Amino acid sequence: MPKKVIRQDGNRNIVGAKIRTLRADKNMEQAELAKLLVKEGIKQADQKFVSLIELGNRGVYDYEIIALAKALNVSCSDLLD
Repeated sequence: MPKKVIRQDGNRNIVGAKIRTLRADKNMEQAELAKLLVKEGIKQADQKFVSLIELGNRGVYDYEIIALAKALNVSCSDLLD
């Protein structure tokens, strides 16, 4: 089983804060974003799923970054900047 990567600041991802900002800028609730993610094929997405990512408490797979970018109508690099 692969070792979980946790950054020095305790976050398990580098996109959470950016996702929160982009979502808030669009006046979108976490549950709304989760519904869009389900439509993009992330079947386990719910409000808690989004919250854990935004707080940096959950890692994010590459295919989830693609789905998040589509759901937020931004590029993947926008999430990674």
